[in-house]
Amino acid sequence: MKRRGNGSVQFCANLFQIIPRLWRYDRIRPAMRRMCTLMKPFKNSTSSPKTTSIYYPGKKINLKKDLIILQDPSNEEHNKLRDIQNFKHMSMLREEKQASLDGNVRLSVTASRIMGKMKRKREEEVEKEKKKKDMQRLREERRKEVGDIEADDTETAIPESNKMKIFTDELNGAEMTSGRTSGSLTSTAMSVSYDKDTREATKEEILRSQLDMMKKMKQKGFVRLTTSLGVIDLELHCDIAPRTCTNFIGLVEKGRYNGTLFHRSIRNFMIQGGKPAKETGSEKSLWGEPFVDEFDDRLTHKGPGILSMANSGPGTNKQQFFITYKSAPHLDRKHSVFGSVAKGMEVLQEMERTPTNGKDKPVEAIKIIEAIVFLNPVKEAEKKENIRIQNRIREKRGEKGARHDRRLGKTSAILQKTKVDKESEAKTSSSKIGRYLPQGALTNPLKQKKCNESNSSNTNTAGVQSRLPPPPKKTTFGNFSSW
Repeated sequence: MKRRGNGSVQFCANLFQIIPRLWRYDRIRPAMRRMCTLMKPFKNSTSSPKTTSIYYPGKKINLKKDLIILQDPSNEEHNKLRDIQNFKHMSMLREEKQASLDGNVRLSVTASRIMGKMKRKREEEVEKEKKKKDMQRLREERRKEVGDIEADDTETAIPESNKMKIFTDELNGAEMTSGRTSGSLTSTAMSVSYDKDTREATKEEILRSQLDMMKKMKQKGFVRLTTSLGVIDLELHCDIAPRTCTNFIGLVEKGRYNGTLFHRSIRNFMIQGGKPAKETGSEKSLWGEPFVDEFDDRLTHKGPGILSMANSGPGTNKQQFFITYKSAPHLDRKHSVFGSVAKGMEVLQEMERTPTNGKDKPVEAIKIIEAIVFLNPVKEAEKKENIRIQNRIREKRGEKGARHDRRLGKTSAILQKTKVDKESEAKTSSSKIGRYLPQGALTNPLKQKKCNESNSSNTNTAGVQSRLPPPPKKTTFGNFSSW
């Protein structure tokens, strides 16, 4: 619609010529009048292609902001967005159709399912090879930067659980699916799937299972801090706060605390350390991200020498820690306690006596020269957890083979073994039952009755008087026929 001159009136006139052929004139006339009255304000307004606004009576209308363009043949980008062929579901349908037409072979539902599985396997193999190449490249770069010795140490520190593929039912027995079947049922964007495949366990789930194993082991960890004022031995409660202890031990093994300073000391309160220098990089936890707090009523800030994590709020634990000079009950359930000073309290007292400046920083630098792990239950827990997972994988394979044999009508070796074990248990249990009773008492009830009678006669002959009333005498009365 053009807004020049009497364009609105001409548009109404053209519309007036066409519509009466379809409807009656008396019905269209009121609508035409309303239309012409609405177009009158634009009659005298002139607009060129460069103008961005026009004037309505009492208002200024911006052509770009106030007007919504529904269709503009001259705008190619707008037309592309409106084209249905560019919609996502149409492109997915085209891809599926092209995939089904590849090779000029029309596959059945079962065959297409098998081909889809094979395609996914190929994609997974390609991803694995890509990950291996990336790991090799990173290791080579690490060797060049740090050196061959430290790079070898980092390779050995990688747990075995990260190398092998672990599923959720192998960790805790709970079978969690990948959600492809339910997703394909409710979403048209996903390809159709009929498989109930188990989901692969995440790193957090694997770590959680290892931490549970540490709790079951009930072992403590020990770390030695060699400072500029002396040696402090720390006992770590790995069975109560396993995540925090794993973080601390891992950072000590990586040498993150070597050369760091105790940068904050407050008398009758605590001393804080573990902050990395600006040259070494930013502060990070063992996993690269902050981790959650671990609170337990058995671990409180009671007494001197309590080892706890420093944070800036809930769930912000990274690398810094502090050791208390005195009880601090106001810090309970705010900071995670994970250890205590086992030896070296005199060194801690010497740290407290060290003078500080206005920012609570020691005037004489208190430095951690070296941190060494004496006892590490983390690695032992990882080994035990890996052994448990491997045994669970073997059991799962055996159960799968037994189900397959049952379908074919065969008896597997596992089922035969369990059957023999049950029979042997039944024999041993039957031999144990009734060994304190008279022989044959359970097999023949008549003999058991006689034995009871003989026992009662023996007791009567022995002259033992019973406290029960005597039994009633037998009578010859039969019925009422003699009356």
